[in-house]
Amino acid sequence: MKMFPVYWIFYYCVKKTSYATVKARGEALYHSKFLQYIGIWLLLGTSVGWTHADHWNTSPHSQQEHPYLYKLSPLMRRKRFEEITRELKFTSSDCFVTDSGKGMK
Repeated sequence: MKMFPVYWIFYYCVKKTSYATVKARGEALYHSKFLQYIGIWLLLGTSVGWTHADHWNTSPHSQQEHPYLYKLSPLMRRKRFEEITRELKFTSSDCFVTDSGKGMK
């Protein structure tokens, strides 16, 4: 995890996003699910020729006619993935510091 700022991810980003998802009547977000979420984004970002919806499509298909790498529904529901994406928090207004050293509200 050296390429990621671990403290910021787990003690700020996951915490604030979890609070927002619960506030929006969703489930709390835990570290392991957030890591799955990041992994899914890495997979989606490197998949060529497939839409995001294709990865959650549950209809049967032929691997010979249309090779397909991953079905994501066993890992995370599409609705949950979209909920995390919608509520993802990176910063808050109290994180910014002005030139005077005081936080902005």
